[in-house]
Amino acid sequence: MLAPSIHESASLAKLTGKLPMPALNQEFISPLVALIAGILILLMPRLLNYVVAIYLIVIGIIGLSHHFQGVPT
Repeated sequence: MLAPSIHESASLAKLTGKLPMPALNQEFISPLVALIAGILILLMPRLLNYVVAIYLIVIGIIGLSHHFQGVPT
């Protein structure tokens, strides 16, 4: 399913009074995870190894997830 266009989003916002939730896709999640990881490293440098490990695992799962979408189970 495609994301709604800007015009469709504006129409939906006028009808419901709410803005639609953005789609959670790799282009949205990856920078968000990187930002959170960077902030955690700045605040608590002792967590560097854990933050980097978790970041790599999350980005790897996100990267592989699109390969498994739509695969019948």
